[in-house]
Amino acid sequence: MAPTMGPTMGQTTDPTTGQKMGPKMGLSRREIQVLHGLADGCSYKQIALRLELAPDTITSYRKSLYRKLQVSSRSEAIALCQQSGLLPPATPPPPDD
Repeated sequence: MAPTMGPTMGQTTDPTTGQKMGPKMGLSRREIQVLHGLADGCSYKQIALRLELAPDTITSYRKSLYRKLQVSSRSEAIALCQQSGLLPPATPPPPDD
């Protein structure tokens, strides 16, 4: 069964899992900005400073994006978004010489 188009332009839903896929995976612009901060390894306070928002607001955005992605951790969110193409793939560390 092929994925079906969702209400957001370019968004699809996996028919087997019901999970949103596609360019934005149903996330808002701010949630994507928070996700990028999480992927960069920033703390909530650092993300708040970067986006000029309160740390509690970042926590709210994080909870919302975890709920939408159906994950429970930073690493799960990052891995899922890398697999879907929303985030670039992880770069492996350089080999030791």
